Order: sequence, then structure tokens, then C-alpha cells
Amino acid sequence: MSTSIGVLTVDVKYTFKNWEQHGDRQCAHVAAVGDISTKTISTANGMVVEIKKGKITGEFWFDPALGMIVEANNDQDLALKITTRQQTMSSQFNQTVRMALVDMP
Repeated sequence: MSTSIGVLTVDVKYTFKNWEQHGDRQCAHVAAVGDISTKTISTANGMVVEIKKGKITGEFWFDPALGMIVEANNDQDLALKITTRQQTMSSQFNQTVRMALVDMP
């Protein structure tokens, strides 16, 4: 995956949990767990950001009638090494992402 910090490697295992009613839709419930790492580093933004340790976990609900994911939740936990011309620092980055398809009246 190409990003502003370079090319990332995302290695995720998806596991079908079950068929379940999700809102008013019959969906496949799928869990995900995996790793994110830096494959190549970009210096285009004036600094080097390297993922030293990256984990991702989450789940999503896929509606086959619509042919799309109707909700997805994931958590990312990243240990970063950030280097500029003057200094190097480590940072722990945690992010929770929640997305859902919304019906408009």
C-alpha cells in the first residue's frame, strides 16, 4: 500500500465468524487480525517515518445482497520511529476507526 510515508506491507488474516442479522441486513460477520510494517521509506515530506511494530484488529459486516461492506470497525496500534534532520523520536500511535453505511431518507 502506497502512503505519504512510503510503501507499507499489510498482512491480515480474515476469519468468517458467522451469518448474522446486522441492522435490517443479513450479513457475513468477518474478523481481521494482522500486522502493518514499513516496506520502503519516503523522505518526500522532510522526515522519515518507520513503523517499528504495527498491529491491526477489527471486524466487518458484508451484505452480499448489496455487494458491499455495511460496517467496519478496526483498531491500529503502531510504534513509530520518526527522524528529522535534527532529531529522532519514538511515538506510540493508537487509532480506532469506525465506518458504517447510512441510509438516507
